[in-house]
Amino acid sequence: VAAGDHTFTLPSLRYPLSANFAGEIALAGYDLVPVAGDQYTLTLTWQALRAPVADYAISVRLLRADGTCCLWQEKRMPASHSTPTGRWLPGEVFVETYTLAAPAETGSGRHSLAVSVYRPETGRPLQVRVPGLPADDVIYLRSLQLGP
Repeated sequence: VAAGDHTFTLPSLRYPLSANFAGEIALAGYDLVPVAGDQYTLTLTWQALRAPVADYAISVRLLRADGTCCLWQEKRMPASHSTPTGRWLPGEVFVETYTLAAPAETGSGRHSLAVSVYRPETGRPLQVRVPGLPADDVIYLRSLQLGP
């Protein structure tokens, strides 16, 4: 169902999730597609659980093999700044695409992808809950095998 410029139907997701950020926004799932070498396209699908109370930003980080930050990261407002989260309607769906590129000097190994939602004015992340896991400030997606 779509009303005007608003979409309320979740697309098909390769990796569905039930990540609930502070009861306001859900990361419904994602797709992760290799492009070339150590480059990937990451597509995150978000859904407003209720009208968010603030304009949040999203942080996506590719961590080093030892779990420290960061081989690659991108922090931005969702929907290309065109629809701040504070204007999302309950049930509304937004899809964000990122191009991940590990630096050439990245050693081989498994590298985690971490996603958080935060208030840009304070940097404070929203707590995320995933069924079966303890609450945290970040959700970890599938790890990537990088390097030779």
